[in-house]
Amino acid sequence: MDIDGLYLALEDDPADALAWLALADWHEDASHAASAACLRWLSRRRHSPIRYHAETSVRKSPSWQEGWLWWATDGEGADSWSLPSSCRLPHRLWTRLRHGFPYSPVAMKEYPSVRAAVEAVLDAWPLFNPLGRELRP
Repeated sequence: MDIDGLYLALEDDPADALAWLALADWHEDASHAASAACLRWLSRRRHSPIRYHAETSVRKSPSWQEGWLWWATDGEGADSWSLPSSCRLPHRLWTRLRHGFPYSPVAMKEYPSVRAAVEAVLDAWPLFNPLGRELRP
């Protein structure tokens, strides 16, 4: 499967463990070892971005777009947002994620697609894990 097909599978189900591992294999085959390691790390910890739906969300804002994908921090204040642990990244990694608004978010960062959410983590990974060591949960 090509990379676009793998991201389409993750769009259908952002928590699909097999799709995460297949994407890691794709990156490894393309000689992107750091990206493959990051994706396997996310998969082992069952991390995946969550999709925002206004009708089921505890919190709402008129500026939030239906269907956005969110990564949240596991840092201070995250519990008050009632977000699942699966979308929570270590605060040191989360703070390095780019996002689309010109402000400093408190608990979550938003992306228009799974691909954008994943690529934000892949871009931040070397800053979070610069020595390439296995990270503890």
